[in-house]
Amino acid sequence: SLCCYVSHFLAIRLGENECAVLGTVLPTLSNLTDLILEGCDLPPNAPALLDLAHCAATRVNLSNNAISDEGAARVSQSLEAPGCQIKYLNISNNGISSHGGKRLCKALARNSSLKSVYLDDNSIADSAEGLVQACGVVELSLKCTGIRP
Repeated sequence: SLCCYVSHFLAIRLGENECAVLGTVLPTLSNLTDLILEGCDLPPNAPALLDLAHCAATRVNLSNNAISDEGAARVSQSLEAPGCQIKYLNISNNGISSHGGKRLCKALARNSSLKSVYLDDNSIADSAEGLVQACGVVELSLKCTGIRP
């Protein structure tokens, strides 16, 4: 039988220990489709961010956290990894600056699985020149970033 799991941790604060456990468990959940960690106060070095490339989820929502540029670099590493299956990514409102935006631009240009990316409410305008052209996604949301598509 076909099983589909959604891990939804909306607005539940995940500390270092919880993030470590989640980072260990994520790669083992082969039926995981949606990973929603919206507003969980994830630290930038959360292990869950490191293992997105090894996570079966195709929809990932990390919005409304404070992952900053460090977390954006970790997400970028996952997006560039061979076999990354993520099709929908929401990293809106995460305190990502131009530095993290540059790193994300490179990753988006190299990733072929992404179809929808939400970068709303991050200050990435200075770094993201050419983002729209470099990125092969179908839907790209850049509200309140200073970028004009």
